Amino acid sequence: MRKQSFNAPQVVFLFLALLCRIAGGANVISPVTLAAVLPSAAESRVSEPSPKAAKPNVIIFLSDTLRADFLSCYGYPYPTSPNIDAFARRAVLFEKCYAQSAWTKPSVASMLTGYVPSVHQAIRGCTGLGPEDQPRVPVLREQFVTLGEKFRDAGYQTAVFQMNSNLLKEHGFAQGFEHYQFMFWADPAAQMDETLLWLESQAREPFLLYVHLRDPHWKYVPPPEMLAAVFGKAPAPSEQDQKILEFYQTRHIEYDAWIGDHEPKHELSLWDLSPQGLEALRRQYAGEVRYIDDQFSRLMEKVAELNVADHTIIAVVSDHGEAFKDHGNFGHGLSLYDELLHVPLIIGPLGLKTGRRVAHNVRMFDLYPSLLTLCAIDPPAGIQAESLFAPNGSVSVRKDRLVFSETDRRQPLFENWLACVIDGRYKLIHDLKNHTQQFFDLKQDPRENDRSVKTNQAEKVNLLRSLRLYSEENAALAAKFGPQECMVLDQETREQLRAIGYVQ
Repeated sequence: MRKQSFNAPQVVFLFLALLCRIAGGANVISPVTLAAVLPSAAESRVSEPSPKAAKPNVIIFLSDTLRADFLSCYGYPYPTSPNIDAFARRAVLFEKCYAQSAWTKPSVASMLTGYVPSVHQAIRGCTGLGPEDQPRVPVLREQFVTLGEKFRDAGYQTAVFQMNSNLLKEHGFAQGFEHYQFMFWADPAAQMDETLLWLESQAREPFLLYVHLRDPHWKYVPPPEMLAAVFGKAPAPSEQDQKILEFYQTRHIEYDAWIGDHEPKHELSLWDLSPQGLEALRRQYAGEVRYIDDQFSRLMEKVAELNVADHTIIAVVSDHGEAFKDHGNFGHGLSLYDELLHVPLIIGPLGLKTGRRVAHNVRMFDLYPSLLTLCAIDPPAGIQAESLFAPNGSVSVRKDRLVFSETDRRQPLFENWLACVIDGRYKLIHDLKNHTQQFFDLKQDPRENDRSVKTNQAEKVNLLRSLRLYSEENAALAAKFGPQECMVLDQETREQLRAIGYVQ
Protein backbone atom coordinates (compact mmCIF):
# COMPACT_ATOMS: atom_id res chain seq x y z
CA MET A 1 0.00 0.00 0.00
CA ARG A 2 1.28 3.48 -0.90
CA LYS A 3 2.08 5.75 2.03
CA GLN A 4 -0.69 8.33 2.43
CA SER A 5 0.21 12.03 2.39
CA PHE A 6 -2.01 14.93 3.43
CA ASN A 7 -2.19 18.46 2.06
CA ALA A 8 -2.16 21.50 4.36
CA PRO A 9 -5.96 21.93 4.69
CA GLN A 10 -6.33 18.26 5.54
CA VAL A 11 -3.68 18.51 8.25
CA VAL A 12 -5.37 21.57 9.74
CA PHE A 13 -8.76 19.89 9.71
CA LEU A 14 -7.51 16.68 11.26
CA PHE A 15 -5.78 18.67 14.00
CA LEU A 16 -8.98 20.63 14.69
CA ALA A 17 -11.04 17.45 14.63
CA LEU A 18 -8.70 15.90 17.20
CA LEU A 19 -9.09 18.94 19.45
CA CYS A 20 -12.88 18.72 19.09
CA ARG A 21 -12.84 15.04 20.07
CA ILE A 22 -10.73 15.83 23.15
CA ALA A 23 -12.93 18.76 24.16
CA GLY A 24 -16.28 17.07 23.52
CA GLY A 25 -15.89 13.33 23.16
CA ALA A 26 -19.64 12.71 22.89
CA ASN A 27 -19.87 14.52 19.58
CA VAL A 28 -19.80 12.66 16.29
CA ILE A 29 -17.87 14.06 13.35
CA SER A 30 -19.94 14.13 10.21
CA PRO A 31 -19.00 11.32 7.83
CA VAL A 32 -19.51 13.67 4.91
CA THR A 33 -16.82 15.91 6.38
CA LEU A 34 -14.61 12.92 7.11
CA ALA A 35 -14.92 11.74 3.53
CA ALA A 36 -13.74 15.10 2.27
CA VAL A 37 -10.44 15.03 4.16
CA LEU A 38 -9.49 11.41 4.77
CA PRO A 39 -7.66 9.23 2.22
CA SER A 40 -9.56 8.43 -0.93
CA ALA A 41 -10.36 4.94 -2.20
CA ALA A 42 -8.12 5.32 -5.27
CA GLU A 43 -6.06 2.28 -4.27
CA SER A 44 -9.15 0.16 -3.69
CA ARG A 45 -10.39 -2.52 -6.02
CA VAL A 46 -13.78 -0.83 -5.69
CA SER A 47 -14.16 1.66 -8.54
CA GLU A 48 -12.90 5.14 -7.81
CA PRO A 49 -15.50 7.63 -6.62
CA SER A 50 -16.60 10.39 -8.97
CA PRO A 51 -14.80 13.77 -8.78
CA LYS A 52 -17.62 15.05 -6.52
CA ALA A 53 -17.29 12.13 -4.15
CA ALA A 54 -17.59 13.54 -0.70
CA LYS A 55 -20.47 11.12 -0.23
CA PRO A 56 -19.89 8.22 2.17
CA ASN A 57 -20.84 4.66 1.31
CA VAL A 58 -23.61 3.08 3.40
CA ILE A 59 -24.02 -0.53 4.54
CA ILE A 60 -27.08 -1.83 6.36
CA PHE A 61 -26.34 -5.14 8.08
CA LEU A 62 -29.68 -6.64 9.17
CA SER A 63 -29.79 -9.87 11.14
CA ASP A 64 -33.28 -11.38 10.89
CA THR A 65 -35.07 -12.12 14.20
CA LEU A 66 -32.28 -10.83 16.44
CA ARG A 67 -33.48 -9.63 19.83
CA ALA A 68 -31.18 -7.06 21.36
CA ASP A 69 -30.59 -8.81 24.67
CA PHE A 70 -28.79 -11.71 22.96
CA LEU A 71 -25.89 -9.46 21.93
CA SER A 72 -23.03 -9.12 24.42
CA CYS A 73 -22.97 -5.34 23.94
CA TYR A 74 -26.62 -5.27 25.06
CA GLY A 75 -25.97 -7.34 28.16
CA TYR A 76 -25.99 -11.01 27.15
CA PRO A 77 -23.66 -12.79 29.64
CA TYR A 78 -21.91 -14.98 27.04
CA PRO A 79 -19.70 -13.87 24.10
CA THR A 80 -22.22 -14.01 21.26
CA SER A 81 -21.01 -10.89 19.43
CA PRO A 82 -17.32 -10.01 19.84
CA ASN A 83 -17.06 -8.39 16.41
CA ILE A 84 -20.27 -6.38 16.68
CA ASP A 85 -19.15 -5.39 20.19
CA ALA A 86 -15.86 -4.08 18.81
CA PHE A 87 -17.73 -2.05 16.19
CA ALA A 88 -20.11 -0.70 18.85
CA ARG A 89 -17.19 0.63 20.86
CA ARG A 90 -16.46 3.10 18.04
CA ALA A 91 -20.02 3.74 16.86
CA VAL A 92 -23.28 5.02 18.31
CA LEU A 93 -25.27 2.30 20.11
CA PHE A 94 -28.93 3.01 20.80
CA GLU A 95 -29.78 1.07 23.96
CA LYS A 96 -33.56 1.17 23.60
CA CYS A 97 -34.55 0.85 19.97
CA TYR A 98 -38.01 -0.52 19.18
CA ALA A 99 -39.19 -2.11 15.91
CA GLN A 100 -42.46 -0.91 14.37
CA SER A 101 -43.79 -4.44 14.06
CA ALA A 102 -43.18 -7.92 15.41
CA TRP A 103 -42.39 -9.70 12.16
CA THR A 104 -40.36 -9.15 9.03
CA LYS A 105 -42.56 -7.80 6.25
CA PRO A 106 -44.22 -4.83 7.99
CA SER A 107 -41.07 -4.05 9.99
CA VAL A 108 -38.77 -3.89 6.95
CA ALA A 109 -41.42 -1.97 4.99
CA SER A 110 -41.37 0.61 7.80
CA MET A 111 -37.56 0.78 7.65
CA LEU A 112 -37.68 1.33 3.88
CA THR A 113 -40.47 3.94 3.89
CA GLY A 114 -40.46 5.74 7.26
CA TYR A 115 -44.13 4.89 7.92
CA VAL A 116 -45.81 2.51 10.39
CA PRO A 117 -47.59 -0.66 9.18
CA SER A 118 -51.16 0.69 9.30
CA VAL A 119 -50.02 3.36 6.80
CA HIS A 120 -47.92 1.37 4.33
CA GLN A 121 -50.18 -1.72 4.64
CA ALA A 122 -47.45 -4.18 3.62
CA ILE A 123 -48.70 -6.85 6.01
CA ARG A 124 -49.62 -10.52 5.85
CA GLY A 125 -53.09 -10.70 4.35
CA CYS A 126 -55.61 -9.00 2.09
CA THR A 127 -59.37 -8.99 2.34
CA GLY A 128 -60.89 -11.50 -0.05
CA LEU A 129 -59.25 -14.13 -2.23
CA GLY A 130 -57.87 -13.97 -5.74
CA PRO A 131 -58.87 -16.01 -8.81
CA GLU A 132 -59.83 -19.59 -8.01
CA ASP A 133 -59.73 -18.76 -4.30
CA GLN A 134 -55.98 -18.20 -4.35
CA PRO A 135 -54.55 -16.43 -1.28
CA ARG A 136 -53.34 -12.88 -1.88
CA VAL A 137 -50.66 -10.84 -0.17
CA PRO A 138 -50.21 -7.06 0.04
CA VAL A 139 -47.33 -5.41 -1.82
CA LEU A 140 -45.19 -2.42 -0.90
CA ARG A 141 -46.79 0.17 -3.15
CA GLU A 142 -44.98 2.49 -5.56
CA GLN A 143 -46.54 5.54 -3.90
CA PHE A 144 -43.96 5.27 -1.13
CA VAL A 145 -40.49 6.71 -1.72
CA THR A 146 -38.15 4.01 -0.46
CA LEU A 147 -34.69 4.23 1.05
CA GLY A 148 -33.26 2.64 -2.08
CA GLU A 149 -34.93 5.19 -4.33
CA LYS A 150 -33.63 8.16 -2.33
CA PHE A 151 -30.04 6.90 -2.50
CA ARG A 152 -30.29 5.87 -6.15
CA ASP A 153 -31.63 9.29 -7.11
CA ALA A 154 -28.74 10.91 -5.19
CA GLY A 155 -26.23 9.13 -7.42
CA TYR A 156 -25.58 6.00 -5.35
CA GLN A 157 -25.21 2.49 -6.68
CA THR A 158 -27.76 0.45 -4.72
CA ALA A 159 -27.79 -3.28 -3.95
CA VAL A 160 -29.69 -5.65 -1.67
CA PHE A 161 -28.88 -9.26 -0.75
CA GLN A 162 -31.69 -10.92 1.17
CA MET A 163 -33.16 -14.31 2.05
CA ASN A 164 -36.73 -13.74 3.26
CA SER A 165 -39.67 -14.63 1.01
CA ASN A 166 -41.72 -11.88 2.64
CA LEU A 167 -39.49 -9.32 0.90
CA LEU A 168 -39.67 -10.40 -2.73
CA LYS A 169 -38.94 -8.15 -5.68
CA GLU A 170 -42.39 -8.98 -7.05
CA HIS A 171 -43.91 -7.67 -3.81
CA GLY A 172 -42.31 -4.24 -4.15
CA PHE A 173 -39.24 -4.66 -1.95
CA ALA A 174 -36.69 -4.03 -4.71
CA GLN A 175 -37.81 -0.44 -5.34
CA GLY A 176 -34.72 1.70 -5.82
CA PHE A 177 -32.25 -1.19 -5.71
CA GLU A 178 -30.39 -1.63 -8.97
CA HIS A 179 -29.02 -5.01 -7.88
CA TYR A 180 -31.46 -7.32 -6.09
CA GLN A 181 -30.39 -10.83 -5.11
CA PHE A 182 -32.74 -13.28 -3.36
CA MET A 183 -31.14 -16.39 -1.88
CA PHE A 184 -33.78 -18.32 0.03
CA TRP A 185 -31.92 -21.59 0.54
CA ALA A 186 -28.47 -20.08 1.14
CA ASP A 187 -27.08 -20.10 4.66
CA PRO A 188 -25.55 -16.87 6.04
CA ALA A 189 -22.01 -17.78 5.00
CA ALA A 190 -23.15 -18.38 1.41
CA GLN A 191 -25.13 -15.14 1.47
CA MET A 192 -22.05 -13.29 2.65
CA ASP A 193 -19.94 -14.97 -0.06
CA GLU A 194 -22.19 -13.44 -2.71
CA THR A 195 -22.23 -10.06 -0.97
CA LEU A 196 -18.43 -9.90 -0.75
CA LEU A 197 -18.09 -10.96 -4.39
CA TRP A 198 -20.34 -8.05 -5.41
CA LEU A 199 -18.34 -5.63 -3.26
CA GLU A 200 -15.08 -6.78 -4.77
CA SER A 201 -16.08 -7.04 -8.40
CA GLN A 202 -19.11 -4.82 -9.09
CA ALA A 203 -19.41 -2.08 -6.46
CA ARG A 204 -18.64 1.49 -7.39
CA GLU A 205 -18.64 4.43 -5.03
CA PRO A 206 -20.72 5.81 -3.54
CA PHE A 207 -22.88 2.75 -2.83
CA LEU A 208 -25.76 1.69 -0.60
CA LEU A 209 -25.55 -1.99 0.34
CA TYR A 210 -28.38 -3.64 2.30
CA VAL A 211 -27.49 -7.13 3.59
CA HIS A 212 -30.38 -9.07 5.17
CA LEU A 213 -29.05 -12.33 6.64
CA ARG A 214 -31.21 -15.31 7.55
CA ASP A 215 -30.10 -16.13 11.09
CA PRO A 216 -30.92 -16.32 13.92
CA HIS A 217 -34.36 -16.98 12.41
CA TRP A 218 -35.72 -20.47 13.07
CA LYS A 219 -34.44 -23.13 12.41
CA TYR A 220 -31.78 -22.77 15.08
CA VAL A 221 -29.01 -25.03 13.81
CA PRO A 222 -25.74 -23.19 14.43
CA PRO A 223 -22.41 -24.66 13.34
CA PRO A 224 -21.08 -26.64 16.33
CA GLU A 225 -17.95 -24.50 16.53
CA MET A 226 -20.10 -21.35 16.94
CA LEU A 227 -22.03 -22.92 19.81
CA ALA A 228 -18.76 -23.98 21.43
CA ALA A 229 -17.29 -20.50 20.98
CA VAL A 230 -20.12 -19.05 23.06
CA PHE A 231 -20.66 -21.67 25.75
CA GLY A 232 -17.77 -24.12 25.64
CA LYS A 233 -19.03 -27.62 26.39
CA ALA A 234 -22.67 -27.38 27.39
CA PRO A 235 -24.54 -30.12 29.31
CA ALA A 236 -26.59 -32.42 27.09
CA PRO A 237 -30.38 -32.07 27.28
CA SER A 238 -32.44 -34.94 28.67
CA GLU A 239 -33.56 -37.65 26.26
CA GLN A 240 -37.11 -36.24 26.08
CA ASP A 241 -35.92 -32.68 25.60
CA GLN A 242 -33.57 -33.85 22.86
CA LYS A 243 -36.46 -35.57 21.05
CA ILE A 244 -38.49 -32.36 21.14
CA LEU A 245 -35.58 -30.20 20.00
CA GLU A 246 -34.67 -32.53 17.15
CA PHE A 247 -38.29 -32.70 16.01
CA TYR A 248 -38.62 -28.93 15.75
CA GLN A 249 -35.17 -28.39 14.25
CA THR A 250 -35.53 -30.87 11.41
CA ARG A 251 -39.12 -30.22 10.31
CA HIS A 252 -40.95 -27.07 9.39
CA ILE A 253 -43.02 -25.85 12.30
CA GLU A 254 -46.73 -25.65 11.70
CA TYR A 255 -47.45 -22.05 12.46
CA ASP A 256 -50.19 -22.65 15.06
CA ALA A 257 -47.90 -25.04 16.92
CA TRP A 258 -45.10 -22.47 16.98
CA ILE A 259 -46.75 -19.27 18.08
CA GLY A 260 -49.66 -18.51 20.36
CA ASP A 261 -51.48 -21.85 20.32
CA HIS A 262 -51.25 -23.95 23.45
CA GLU A 263 -52.76 -26.99 21.75
CA PRO A 264 -49.98 -28.11 19.36
CA LYS A 265 -50.79 -30.57 16.64
CA HIS A 266 -47.96 -32.96 17.59
CA GLU A 267 -47.28 -35.08 20.63
CA LEU A 268 -43.83 -33.51 20.81
CA SER A 269 -44.45 -29.97 22.04
CA LEU A 270 -42.16 -27.04 22.75
CA TRP A 271 -44.34 -26.31 25.77
CA ASP A 272 -43.23 -29.63 27.27
CA LEU A 273 -39.56 -28.68 27.35
CA SER A 274 -38.03 -28.75 30.80
CA PRO A 275 -36.27 -25.57 32.03
CA GLN A 276 -32.99 -27.19 30.94
CA GLY A 277 -34.47 -28.02 27.53
CA LEU A 278 -35.71 -24.47 27.10
CA GLU A 279 -32.24 -23.16 27.93
CA ALA A 280 -30.79 -25.55 25.32
CA LEU A 281 -33.17 -24.04 22.74
CA ARG A 282 -32.10 -20.52 23.72
CA ARG A 283 -28.45 -21.54 23.44
CA GLN A 284 -28.97 -22.87 19.92
CA TYR A 285 -30.37 -19.45 19.02
CA ALA A 286 -27.39 -17.77 20.71
CA GLY A 287 -25.05 -19.98 18.65
CA GLU A 288 -26.66 -18.61 15.51
CA VAL A 289 -26.13 -15.07 16.80
CA ARG A 290 -22.41 -15.89 17.04
CA TYR A 291 -22.55 -17.25 13.48
CA ILE A 292 -24.03 -13.93 12.30
CA ASP A 293 -21.32 -12.07 14.20
CA ASP A 294 -18.76 -14.10 12.28
CA GLN A 295 -20.32 -12.98 8.98
CA PHE A 296 -20.23 -9.38 10.20
CA SER A 297 -16.51 -9.81 10.80
CA ARG A 298 -16.03 -11.02 7.22
CA LEU A 299 -17.87 -7.97 5.91
CA MET A 300 -15.77 -5.60 8.02
CA GLU A 301 -12.57 -7.27 6.84
CA LYS A 302 -13.59 -6.84 3.19
CA VAL A 303 -14.44 -3.17 3.72
CA ALA A 304 -11.00 -2.65 5.26
CA GLU A 305 -9.30 -4.63 2.50
CA LEU A 306 -10.94 -2.45 -0.16
CA ASN A 307 -9.73 0.73 1.59
CA VAL A 308 -13.19 2.26 1.91
CA ALA A 309 -13.56 2.02 5.69
CA ASP A 310 -12.73 5.65 6.39
CA HIS A 311 -15.71 6.89 4.37
CA THR A 312 -18.30 4.19 4.94
CA ILE A 313 -21.23 4.31 7.36
CA ILE A 314 -22.47 0.97 8.67
CA ALA A 315 -25.68 0.24 10.56
CA VAL A 316 -26.32 -2.98 12.50
CA VAL A 317 -30.02 -3.60 13.06
CA SER A 318 -32.74 -6.25 13.24
CA ASP A 319 -36.34 -6.36 12.10
CA HIS A 320 -37.77 -7.95 15.28
CA GLY A 321 -36.93 -10.32 18.12
CA GLU A 322 -37.96 -13.82 19.16
CA ALA A 323 -39.89 -15.34 22.09
CA PHE A 324 -38.79 -18.38 24.06
CA LYS A 325 -41.91 -19.03 26.12
CA ASP A 326 -41.76 -15.38 27.21
CA HIS A 327 -45.36 -14.45 28.00
CA GLY A 328 -46.40 -17.95 26.96
CA ASN A 329 -45.27 -17.71 23.32
CA PHE A 330 -42.59 -19.03 21.02
CA GLY A 331 -41.49 -17.36 17.79
CA HIS A 332 -42.73 -13.95 16.72
CA GLY A 333 -45.55 -12.02 15.11
CA LEU A 334 -48.49 -12.22 17.47
CA SER A 335 -47.53 -10.05 20.44
CA LEU A 336 -45.86 -6.71 21.16
CA TYR A 337 -43.80 -7.48 24.24
CA ASP A 338 -40.21 -6.28 24.39
CA GLU A 339 -38.73 -9.67 23.46
CA LEU A 340 -40.18 -8.99 19.99
CA LEU A 341 -39.84 -5.21 19.74
CA HIS A 342 -36.50 -4.40 21.41
CA VAL A 343 -33.91 -4.68 18.64
CA PRO A 344 -30.28 -3.61 18.25
CA LEU A 345 -29.41 -0.42 16.43
CA ILE A 346 -25.74 0.55 16.09
CA ILE A 347 -24.64 3.21 13.59
CA GLY A 348 -21.18 4.49 12.93
CA PRO A 349 -18.85 6.01 10.39
CA LEU A 350 -16.06 3.46 10.40
CA GLY A 351 -13.46 6.22 10.59
CA LEU A 352 -14.39 7.02 14.19
CA LYS A 353 -12.24 5.62 17.00
CA THR A 354 -14.55 6.14 19.98
CA GLY A 355 -18.22 5.45 20.51
CA ARG A 356 -21.29 6.52 22.41
CA ARG A 357 -24.32 4.86 23.99
CA VAL A 358 -27.70 6.60 23.78
CA ALA A 359 -30.17 5.63 26.51
CA HIS A 360 -33.30 7.34 25.12
CA ASN A 361 -36.12 5.45 23.38
CA VAL A 362 -35.84 5.52 19.57
CA ARG A 363 -37.56 3.72 16.70
CA MET A 364 -36.11 1.24 14.25
CA PHE A 365 -37.60 3.08 11.26
CA ASP A 366 -35.68 6.22 12.29
CA LEU A 367 -32.77 4.53 10.50
CA TYR A 368 -34.20 5.68 7.14
CA PRO A 369 -33.95 9.47 7.62
CA SER A 370 -30.83 9.03 9.76
CA LEU A 371 -28.80 7.52 6.93
CA LEU A 372 -30.07 10.14 4.51
CA THR A 373 -29.13 12.94 6.90
CA LEU A 374 -25.63 11.54 7.41
CA CYS A 375 -25.19 11.55 3.64
CA ALA A 376 -26.56 15.09 3.18
CA ILE A 377 -29.69 13.83 1.39
CA ASP A 378 -33.04 15.34 2.35
CA PRO A 379 -35.55 12.81 3.71
CA PRO A 380 -38.97 12.72 2.01
CA ALA A 381 -41.41 15.31 3.34
CA GLY A 382 -44.12 14.01 5.66
CA ILE A 383 -42.62 10.70 6.77
CA GLN A 384 -43.28 9.64 10.36
CA ALA A 385 -39.69 8.63 11.13
CA GLU A 386 -37.18 11.23 12.35
CA SER A 387 -33.41 11.38 11.96
CA LEU A 388 -31.28 10.39 14.92
CA PHE A 389 -28.55 12.76 13.73
CA ALA A 390 -28.22 16.45 12.99
CA PRO A 391 -26.87 17.55 9.58
CA ASN A 392 -23.40 18.01 11.11
CA GLY A 393 -23.39 14.33 12.14
CA SER A 394 -23.94 14.80 15.88
CA VAL A 395 -26.55 12.72 17.70
CA SER A 396 -29.77 14.76 17.85
CA VAL A 397 -31.69 12.57 20.32
CA ARG A 398 -32.17 14.57 23.51
CA LYS A 399 -35.17 12.80 25.05
CA ASP A 400 -37.28 9.65 24.68
CA ARG A 401 -39.17 9.47 21.41
CA LEU A 402 -42.77 8.36 21.37
CA VAL A 403 -42.78 4.79 20.07
CA PHE A 404 -45.71 3.32 18.16
CA SER A 405 -45.70 -0.33 17.02
CA GLU A 406 -48.31 -2.65 15.53
CA THR A 407 -48.79 -6.25 14.55
CA ASP A 408 -51.52 -7.46 12.22
CA ARG A 409 -51.87 -10.96 13.79
CA ARG A 410 -52.54 -12.34 10.30
CA GLN A 411 -55.62 -10.11 10.04
CA PRO A 412 -55.97 -7.58 7.19
CA LEU A 413 -58.40 -5.30 9.04
CA PHE A 414 -56.83 -2.84 11.49
CA GLU A 415 -59.65 -3.30 14.00
CA ASN A 416 -58.31 -6.83 14.67
CA TRP A 417 -54.69 -5.79 15.28
CA LEU A 418 -52.57 -5.20 18.36
CA ALA A 419 -51.06 -1.74 18.80
CA CYS A 420 -48.73 -0.39 21.44
CA VAL A 421 -47.36 2.96 22.50
CA ILE A 422 -44.26 3.57 24.65
CA ASP A 423 -43.79 6.96 26.26
CA GLY A 424 -40.65 7.09 28.39
CA ARG A 425 -40.86 4.37 31.03
CA TYR A 426 -44.53 3.58 30.38
CA LYS A 427 -45.95 1.16 27.82
CA LEU A 428 -49.49 0.29 26.78
CA ILE A 429 -50.51 -2.66 24.59
CA HIS A 430 -54.03 -2.32 23.19
CA ASP A 431 -55.99 -5.25 21.74
CA LEU A 432 -58.21 -3.51 19.21
CA LYS A 433 -60.37 -6.58 18.67
CA ASN A 434 -61.14 -7.34 22.31
CA HIS A 435 -60.86 -3.72 23.55
CA THR A 436 -58.46 -4.65 26.35
CA GLN A 437 -55.21 -3.04 27.48
CA GLN A 438 -52.04 -4.04 29.27
CA PHE A 439 -50.12 -1.27 31.01
CA PHE A 440 -46.47 -1.58 32.08
CA ASP A 441 -43.98 0.51 33.98
CA LEU A 442 -40.79 -0.62 32.24
CA LYS A 443 -38.59 0.87 34.94
CA GLN A 444 -40.18 -1.15 37.75
CA ASP A 445 -41.10 -4.11 35.54
CA PRO A 446 -38.66 -4.35 32.58
CA ARG A 447 -39.75 -7.91 31.73
CA GLU A 448 -43.44 -6.97 31.59
CA ASN A 449 -44.31 -9.76 34.00
CA ASP A 450 -45.15 -8.21 37.36
CA ARG A 451 -48.90 -7.80 37.72
CA SER A 452 -48.42 -6.44 41.25
CA VAL A 453 -46.90 -3.19 39.96
CA LYS A 454 -49.40 -0.44 40.71
CA THR A 455 -50.88 1.12 37.59
CA ASN A 456 -50.36 4.84 37.23
CA GLN A 457 -53.83 5.78 36.03
CA ALA A 458 -52.79 9.24 34.84
CA GLU A 459 -50.04 7.77 32.67
CA LYS A 460 -52.41 5.10 31.35
CA VAL A 461 -54.91 7.78 30.29
CA ASN A 462 -52.06 9.71 28.66
CA LEU A 463 -50.93 6.64 26.69
CA LEU A 464 -54.47 5.89 25.56
CA ARG A 465 -54.78 9.48 24.33
CA SER A 466 -51.46 9.21 22.48
CA LEU A 467 -52.54 5.94 20.92
CA ARG A 468 -55.84 7.41 19.77
CA LEU A 469 -54.21 10.50 18.24
CA TYR A 470 -51.53 8.46 16.51
CA SER A 471 -54.12 6.04 15.14
CA GLU A 472 -56.13 8.96 13.73
CA GLU A 473 -52.98 10.30 12.07
CA ASN A 474 -52.24 6.86 10.63
CA ALA A 475 -55.77 6.51 9.24
CA ALA A 476 -55.47 9.90 7.51
CA LEU A 477 -52.08 9.03 6.04
CA ALA A 478 -53.30 5.60 4.91
CA ALA A 479 -56.22 7.25 3.09
CA LYS A 480 -53.77 9.65 1.40
CA PHE A 481 -51.82 6.73 -0.07
CA GLY A 482 -54.94 4.98 -1.32
CA PRO A 483 -56.19 1.40 -1.03
CA GLN A 484 -54.02 -1.58 -0.29
CA GLU A 485 -52.66 -3.38 -3.36
CA CYS A 486 -52.51 -7.18 -3.43
CA MET A 487 -51.23 -9.96 -5.63
CA VAL A 488 -51.79 -13.71 -5.73
CA LEU A 489 -49.29 -15.71 -3.70
CA ASP A 490 -47.67 -18.20 -6.07
CA GLN A 491 -47.09 -21.79 -5.01
CA GLU A 492 -43.29 -21.57 -4.85
CA THR A 493 -43.39 -18.55 -2.54
CA ARG A 494 -46.10 -20.20 -0.45
CA GLU A 495 -43.85 -23.24 0.04
CA GLN A 496 -40.93 -21.02 1.03
CA LEU A 497 -43.09 -19.18 3.57
CA ARG A 498 -44.36 -22.49 4.89
CA ALA A 499 -40.78 -23.69 5.33
CA ILE A 500 -40.00 -20.80 7.67
CA GLY A 501 -43.29 -20.96 9.53
CA TYR A 502 -45.34 -18.08 8.05
CA VAL A 503 -48.18 -20.05 6.46
CA GLN A 504 -49.75 -23.43 7.13
